[in-house]
Amino acid sequence: MKIKVKQKDEHSMFSNMMFFMSLLFKASPLLVIGELIWGVMNNLPSTLISVLGIKYVIDIAASGERLNRIYYVVLVCAGLLIISKLICFLYREFFWNVQKEIAYFNLNRQLYEKAKSLDLESYDNPDFYNNFILTIESSSDNIQNLLGLVRRYFANVVSLLTVSSILLTIDPLCLVIILGTILVFLPISHIISDLQVERRI
Repeated sequence: MKIKVKQKDEHSMFSNMMFFMSLLFKASPLLVIGELIWGVMNNLPSTLISVLGIKYVIDIAASGERLNRIYYVVLVCAGLLIISKLICFLYREFFWNVQKEIAYFNLNRQLYEKAKSLDLESYDNPDFYNNFILTIESSSDNIQNLLGLVRRYFANVVSLLTVSSILLTIDPLCLVIILGTILVFLPISHIISDLQVERRI
């Protein structure tokens, strides 16, 4: 019985997340798309460098080729990291702040329009009043936390699929070891996340 309830809660959390993401997309589609691209640009280059760059350096050192090629590889990797970080910085400074305020404005306008449409009897319920006011006051923080969560999840999934497809062609055994390690640590991560949620509640 507990397992069924737990599965239902997880599905409910995912449904809530998708619901709020749809609201955010209506309020500012550029913000949602930009967040997903920002997550990929902030995560994928470093992940690829840690896999392909290091493997290429090891192959050069093992083959006895000219070691100065390693310097070129390191310079290319450093250049890719600098460019990706620069793109993320420019997005954060000149695009994210504007779109974030647009999203806040549109969502708060919907909340206040909902407040106007309610009858006075709704506000006589203390639980409703407290929840509604708390929703309005904490909407900006919750939006930012939700965007950060979705950005990290999306970036990790894209990085995992990209690295897995590359490793599948280079070294399938290494891919099996990595995926096995991830599967082993998933239950531990789940337990830790549950403890963090309970602490916050």
